[in-house]
Amino acid sequence: MKILGSVYFAIVLIALTLLFVIAGTFLESWSGSHTYAAYFTYQSPVFQLLLGLYFVNILLATLNRLPFKLRHIPFVITHIGLLLLLAGVFCKSYFGVQGAMGIAEGSGSSQIFLPNTYALLIEDREKRQLVPLKKEMHLEGLSITLLDWNPHAETRFEGFIKGDLGHILGLPPFEIDGPPINTTHYAIRATKKSPESISFPGEAALFFIRDEEQKQHLVAYDKMGEMFTHTFDDQAFLIFDKGFGGYGVFAELPTHFPPIELIAPLSLASKPLKPHRKKEDLLPRVRILISDETRSDVLTLTYDKFATGFKWPALNGKYLLRFQSLEKTLPIHVRLRQARQINYPGTLQPYSFESDLLVDGEETTISMNHVHEKNGYRFYLANLVTPPGAAKRAQIVVNYDPVKYILTYPGAIILAVGMVLLYLRKRYV
Repeated sequence: MKILGSVYFAIVLIALTLLFVIAGTFLESWSGSHTYAAYFTYQSPVFQLLLGLYFVNILLATLNRLPFKLRHIPFVITHIGLLLLLAGVFCKSYFGVQGAMGIAEGSGSSQIFLPNTYALLIEDREKRQLVPLKKEMHLEGLSITLLDWNPHAETRFEGFIKGDLGHILGLPPFEIDGPPINTTHYAIRATKKSPESISFPGEAALFFIRDEEQKQHLVAYDKMGEMFTHTFDDQAFLIFDKGFGGYGVFAELPTHFPPIELIAPLSLASKPLKPHRKKEDLLPRVRILISDETRSDVLTLTYDKFATGFKWPALNGKYLLRFQSLEKTLPIHVRLRQARQINYPGTLQPYSFESDLLVDGEETTISMNHVHEKNGYRFYLANLVTPPGAAKRAQIVVNYDPVKYILTYPGAIILAVGMVLLYLRKRYV
């Protein structure tokens, strides 16, 4: 009791805290990642134990002065403030909420996504389930096994060209740079060349091209020698049966070309990469085996932090799956009415970002320096995504501290009062 509440033990704790602060500063500078540094320092079990020992030291240091005398009052008040602050830190860690939501203009949500968490969304035509990612996951009539995990991967969509083969619905797969496939009006082929390098073939033809940047293009020649070039939009897809039937990409030819329907199934291609130190930019990939009573499928899924991407079909379209963050439902609904970027006068350099929200029907505007609070939940504007030709999307950080008015703020006030009293009174023995 005496040792744990002594000033010498407090000095040891302060020295250890200083080492954590130094290590965290160097790790964040070296990696460029706050998440990386926090994982090994402030969020580590050792640091949590250190905070617990601070609580024990302060509590015992106070109790060691029993019975209290009048001259102990400033000391006791100061230590009570410290204890309330530490208790507030522990309560916020275990009972508070820290997450983010991504909302497009005109839409709303009550869901936030918890950072650095991994889960599988499994959805059929009647219900959806969100299951924390584990080696083995068992649901009613369904079994899922984690076959492989990669901490970082490069992904891309593949449409008409997948690997070294061309794919068009209604035709057998054909080789890239292989002999053309003849249809009623056209010879169709795929190539790795750039659109500019295609020479005039002297006859009507379609070329599907995947360039060095992995973008896919269509180059079409009609019998009159007229050329048409189309670059496929990564955001333009066909959705079959609400996703249960899969997805596809399509090509539309000008009206003076013969009417040919060009559709290819959409798939996701990925390859593992060496993970870098900036954890915020890592894109994990999983390969899973999903089975029911009659069949099995192997799926490769990449991490979708804000659950805005596709849910991929499995078991012949019986289920849809997505690899994403864990969700939490708030007792508050947030709708994004409008988001905008404000530039410095006469320039295109952004000065600020703003978002007009409806929070449970209450109108408010949040910006990079203006926070909105509702029922203890604080909403911060973290980022604004402005894709060309699409609705703007705001990323909003949500923070909830259930004890800040009970422990944290009162603790800070009591600590300040105690420190003033310590400064004003004569030194006690």
